Amino acid sequence: MKKFLIFAVIFFTVSRLYAGMFNFTLPWDDDSASVTDLSYLNHKPAGVSGYVTAAPDGHLYVNSGASRIKFLAVNVTSTNCFPAKEDADKIARRMAKYGINLVRFHLGDASWGQSFIDYSGYADSRHLNASNLDKFDYFVSKLKEHGIYSNINLLAGRDFKSADGLPASIDSMAWKDKQTPAMFSPAMLDLQKEFALNMLDRVNPYTGLKYTQDPSVVFVEVCNEHGLIHAWHNAQIDVLPAEFEAQLQGMWDAYLAAKYPSFAALQGAWGMSAPLGDEKLLNGDFASGLTGWGRETNSPASAVFTVIADGLAPGKNSCQVNVSASSTINWHVQLNQAVTLTAGSPYTLSFSAKADKNATVDVVVQEVNGAWQTYFTKTLNLTDQWQRFEFVFAATNTTISARVNFTDMAKAIAVYSFADVSFRQGGIIPGTNADETDFNSVKIFKAADRADRTGAAKDDWVDFLWKKEEHYWGSMNNYVKVSLSAKALTVGTVIGNSTPNLMNLFDVIDSHAYWQHPSYAGEQWVSPWWVNNSSVLSKSDGGTISGLSVKRVEGKPFTVTEYNHPFPNSFNAEAYGILGAYASFQDWDAIYGYTYGDGNTNWSISKLDGFFDIDMDPGKWANMLHAALMFRRGDISAAVSKVTVPITTAQELGLLTGAGPWRLIDAQDAGMPPAASLMHRISIIAEGGTNPAGALSPADITLPGTGIYTSDTNQLNWDSSARVLKIDSPKTKGVIGNNTGVEYNLSGVIIRPLSSMQNWSSIMMSVAQGGTFASGAEKIFITAAGFSSNTGVNYRLYPSGASAGFPPAANADINTSSFGSGPTITEGIGAEFVLPYPSANVKVYSLDNTGARILSLPVSDESGNAKFQISDAHKTLWYEAEIYPGPAPTDTYTLTPTATRTPGGPTDTVTPTVTLTATVSEWKIDDCEDGNNQNLLGGYWYNYADSLSVINPPKGSAFTMASGGAQTPLYSARIYGNIAAQPSPDVFPSAGLGVNLYADSGSPVYHEEDVNGFTGLRFYVKGDGTQYTLRLPYINVTDGSTLTGYNDYKYIFTAPAAWTLMEIPFSSFTQESGWGTQYPLSTVLAHVKAVQWQVLEYGRAFDLYVDDAGFYNAPPPFTFTPTVTLTATPTIYLSRTSTVTVTSTRTITATRTAVIPSPTLTVTITVTVTVTNTPTPGVRAAYNLDDVYVYPSVYDGADGQKGIMFLRLTRKSGIQIFNIKGELVHYARVDSAEGEYLWKLEGVRKNNKPAPGIYIYVITADDGAVKKGKLAIVK
Repeated sequence: MKKFLIFAVIFFTVSRLYAGMFNFTLPWDDDSASVTDLSYLNHKPAGVSGYVTAAPDGHLYVNSGASRIKFLAVNVTSTNCFPAKEDADKIARRMAKYGINLVRFHLGDASWGQSFIDYSGYADSRHLNASNLDKFDYFVSKLKEHGIYSNINLLAGRDFKSADGLPASIDSMAWKDKQTPAMFSPAMLDLQKEFALNMLDRVNPYTGLKYTQDPSVVFVEVCNEHGLIHAWHNAQIDVLPAEFEAQLQGMWDAYLAAKYPSFAALQGAWGMSAPLGDEKLLNGDFASGLTGWGRETNSPASAVFTVIADGLAPGKNSCQVNVSASSTINWHVQLNQAVTLTAGSPYTLSFSAKADKNATVDVVVQEVNGAWQTYFTKTLNLTDQWQRFEFVFAATNTTISARVNFTDMAKAIAVYSFADVSFRQGGIIPGTNADETDFNSVKIFKAADRADRTGAAKDDWVDFLWKKEEHYWGSMNNYVKVSLSAKALTVGTVIGNSTPNLMNLFDVIDSHAYWQHPSYAGEQWVSPWWVNNSSVLSKSDGGTISGLSVKRVEGKPFTVTEYNHPFPNSFNAEAYGILGAYASFQDWDAIYGYTYGDGNTNWSISKLDGFFDIDMDPGKWANMLHAALMFRRGDISAAVSKVTVPITTAQELGLLTGAGPWRLIDAQDAGMPPAASLMHRISIIAEGGTNPAGALSPADITLPGTGIYTSDTNQLNWDSSARVLKIDSPKTKGVIGNNTGVEYNLSGVIIRPLSSMQNWSSIMMSVAQGGTFASGAEKIFITAAGFSSNTGVNYRLYPSGASAGFPPAANADINTSSFGSGPTITEGIGAEFVLPYPSANVKVYSLDNTGARILSLPVSDESGNAKFQISDAHKTLWYEAEIYPGPAPTDTYTLTPTATRTPGGPTDTVTPTVTLTATVSEWKIDDCEDGNNQNLLGGYWYNYADSLSVINPPKGSAFTMASGGAQTPLYSARIYGNIAAQPSPDVFPSAGLGVNLYADSGSPVYHEEDVNGFTGLRFYVKGDGTQYTLRLPYINVTDGSTLTGYNDYKYIFTAPAAWTLMEIPFSSFTQESGWGTQYPLSTVLAHVKAVQWQVLEYGRAFDLYVDDAGFYNAPPPFTFTPTVTLTATPTIYLSRTSTVTVTSTRTITATRTAVIPSPTLTVTITVTVTVTNTPTPGVRAAYNLDDVYVYPSVYDGADGQKGIMFLRLTRKSGIQIFNIKGELVHYARVDSAEGEYLWKLEGVRKNNKPAPGIYIYVITADDGAVKKGKLAIVK
């Protein structure tokens, strides 16, 4: 049978849906080889180097502690823990390509979606689902095969049932609330151990190993995001059913009886009394108006604060707070005054209050910075009658920055009144309540007791909960590690839901963080919801990065098992570039994106399927590659200095009474400024821990007051004032944030962001192959990401519901009416780069959605260095630069046909077909070379200004050109002068430069042109370094009046000091929202009569030059469709390279129809085909293993041998190599079209090089066939 070889060259195509955006879906099953393939970072299979261990230095190691290992991980959630078998290998391959080497199986025990637990088949939660376990086992085996380890969660979403042998009331509890009794109920503890046994102490049939013994299972997590102390602060103890409350009550009674010799002793210890001191508030009676009182009103809320004479009674004033517009944010309307507190002292707060209708208000005494610690809080029910309130509480800390605060008034439109406010040190707090008469009657503490109980009473309660937690964590840790003998490292829960010293019981410390997690007006996960649409770089304290850093415990590996900047935040492409950089700087051990899949097993859905899914997010997923290189490869160096603070168990217990849910305590509470994490490595020294030699304390460091933080390695610069992060390391560089129009010189590599939809982008560059940017780089991988979205998303302002724009407004609270549909769309970023290599040696390519090359981009010279630009026209967010040691090759097309094994063998006849798409690359308006004011199209240059502004050339005279052009010394168009300041808010001065396309583009005939066929505007510009707008006026052709109300499509740019070429795609032009008349961009482009460059801002001088203006098109690709015919020849295997050289001569005769020339295109093509046949043994993969051979079979390193070659393999096979003792020393999973694999031995590190001796190889094909043999290493 004759076999024909078919070649397909596929060009990635996209179509525009929104101005400035294009479809860009990253294939769910892509594992193609390209510059974006980082699968080589994974050692395969996972676990081949032995068990992962935690060393005393607080890091993770393999190879018996000889090799450090870091993990870049993702979560799979709920149903996504169980992909279909036909999908599992594809998912694993794609993850490996992006540098992922660990998966966390999260919420696999939940009752929604598919689960480890068979909820549908049984009434209890004790039976496992055999079908899902089989899919899970297979998935784990495929992950392992591709070098991806596993993290198995035990208690995350389990829905305990009464059929488990628990009280019936368990069925009425929310699933998350069930985790509270699970931490103290012996029966529920046993159920968790049973689940651990059933999950871990079983053999995975696809790996042949128990999960407890599989070295690819690196972590076992006990419980996700919970703890008893957290539950108290989060009011989850308040909702315990009676049976569980009684159970906890009995434990509490026993604790108190064991601690105190008598009930009287308890009352004495808990009680507190001190005489009342002087008044601590200024003007508490409002006799001096509002002096001393802080008033806060934040949009969208609105309120007026007024002092009412005799408002309480004759001679007693009141303060009235009239809320006329509401907000769901509790701090949007507040009345407060600063106070100081002394730890251990009682304080008496009293006041009168009312409202014009039934309403609630919160009164809070809290810290006003750092952790915002709360010392007292009460929710009051107000009526239209005055009520007198008095509270006595004990301060847990000494502080000079607390305040008494009346808050949560924004939630209702109402009139609140306060009078006779007093705050004095002193008061009486009885030790127990009136109905508490013995140990058995002291009730367990609820959330309200945080304010009502004394400090001593709360100390006992927290100590009790801490000990219950310690028992729970210790029992589960011991069961996994001792009873089950699991080799995996254990994790308890995250710091924030539990404490540093409690989590120090485990092998690994963990935490989570989300920048702008969705907020809810009521019940979580129930609408309405919103996110604040902002960048984390706006935070002067480091935001989520510092929030994670302050939770690290010295001497233990630190992981972040959940991290995200959730959709629909339009700045979320920054997430993993920032995390990867600072995780490497802080020298953490594992970071996880949350989540790769959140319950939808349609892996090819091609859209962002919820708040947290990252697998189809173009910006996040592309930047995961740079995160892998910064974090796993170590492109970002670890910090030079370590700053530590001690937190003993006693300190921890003392801090916990005043803590809050989700954060509890961390290094901030011991004096660590969060922003220190942006400059140095920071950590907590827990009880019994050792402070590293040379470690600094917070007192030893000085933080800048500018909000600009440079790491002590000088590789990272966080500028919260500019909202920009600069990354400058030898092998990775980047600029993330509000960077448009600024030049960044990163140690000789220049990045100039030129255009973006939000004046914001994430531009990252990493050396993919070779040395460093400075020397020896061979391939560089570049991403330029901005705003990404689903198709058809309607972004709304919250709570008004008004349009938030597209992209949505920055720093606004937003939500969506729906998450839209596929495909995902993204914007193309415009930027210019300069690399420190000769331009002749550099080639740059745009890449398709698999990372394959599409088009070669122009590279020019700038002061001896290579300069190139990227833009929206390329419809991609990543690029590749290749640097050659000498001049780069010219663009040629090489066809490499490969033959199948047939009788007689193949010969080739190659017939290439070349298709050239006719296009016009540029339509120039004017090159300004003739020095007159008429352009090449017949139109004229002009300037304009209002009567208050001054412009040159003077108004009323013919426009004259200026001397000196961009590319020649001849002429250019110039305006200069002064634009007037605004004389009043409704007067808008203007001044600018314009050019009509044709002589008849003015009154009374307005000649318009359709330029939709072009990509954008191109021109050279220089000026005074200030901002201007490039505008496309849209007018009524009958009278010349504006159709947009002067709200024309425009693009803002900064005029550089030296001549610079700007290419502005039409997609970057926008109309402002909220005024004028809106039109589709395509409509405006169909009716262009002029182009204008207008001065931005008022009351300033201006000076602007423009030259060589015109419309441009991106170059089209050449498309080759080669046809290959194979005929029989003698049986020899050939490697063929057919080089097709194409010379094209194009003659364009342009005839103008409207404005777009319709070209007559003459193409002369010369095709030269050179076929070179070089006999080589076995260049195609074999059908079976019959002819496999190994060369050399005796390796001595002579004659330049790099290692041992395995030849004539099948396409896919596994190679195992054992020493004479039967120990596995090497494993490789081969996927080779050539059927070849090199076991590299030359240049391998000494501790990884096999010793001289006899070795056995076992080759296993995918069909199960096995080939065995021997080889020897004598060097």
